[in-house]
Amino acid sequence: MIGVGYALIAENVRPLIPGLNPNDLALYVVILVVLVHILDDVVFQPFVLGSAVNVHPLVVVIAIIGGSLIMGLWGMLFAIPTVVVIKTVVATFFKELKDYRII
Repeated sequence: MIGVGYALIAENVRPLIPGLNPNDLALYVVILVVLVHILDDVVFQPFVLGSAVNVHPLVVVIAIIGGSLIMGLWGMLFAIPTVVVIKTVVATFFKELKDYRII
């Protein structure tokens, strides 16, 4: 938002990339912000969160999408902790079953 405001009032701007029109600076800022946001949400966060909690990145993406569909913003916020708790409970349960030679 601040970048677009600055782009609208900026004067005498020379683009670093040849061929860009300085009059369309606000449009370029919006496009860049959208691309960075998509890249962050789709690529970086799943891999960083997945490696931090030892969960596959696809599970992270599916959990966030599912959480947003079920509970909106709060679902997105609590999706990864919920997946980690469920994964830990299931792993501990099966470890205990193996330790007691039930399975």
